[in-house]
Amino acid sequence: MVAIGDRETVALPPYSIDGCSALQKRQHRSPQYQHRFNQKQPLEERLVEHATRLREEAKALPPGIVREAILRRAEQAETGAHMTQWLRSAESKSSA
Repeated sequence: MVAIGDRETVALPPYSIDGCSALQKRQHRSPQYQHRFNQKQPLEERLVEHATRLREEAKALPPGIVREAILRRAEQAETGAHMTQWLRSAESKSSA
């Protein structure tokens, strides 16, 4: 036990009540329980749409720090879209 001010702090054991840590439970999960889903749109399209939504949101805001932060996020989303397009085109060229 460690005394901090007028309180005592007790370290908890690394295992849960059933004897397995959370990490062990995650490692032993069967693949059928993994949450996976297929995206209906390519990443580039989703990023461009996100950037468009952010720019529309920024238009409604007065000039200031919040608006600049939202515009910066829109630029990052557009850059991400361009990067994924570039990477995919380089990937297709290398496989040809």
